[in-house]
Amino acid sequence: MTVTVERSLGPEAVPELLDLYGTYEWWADRETAPLRRALAATDELVALRDDETDRLVAAARVLTDYTYYAMVFDV
Repeated sequence: MTVTVERSLGPEAVPELLDLYGTYEWWADRETAPLRRALAATDELVALRDDETDRLVAAARVLTDYTYYAMVFDV
């Protein structure tokens, strides 16, 4: 599989992210409105997309001060 890295996903990606999160038991309770709020407060979102299927296969949210610190969530 070859993948493309995307550095930013907008609110239109919420359904794809919910599908991705649904494949993992610990994220199965994610819902649309809270996920939209989380994305709005996320500084960077890095995602991997399968080039052949254009399907989202991985994502990570990053909160950062852009100087010293960054924390990675939802990998």
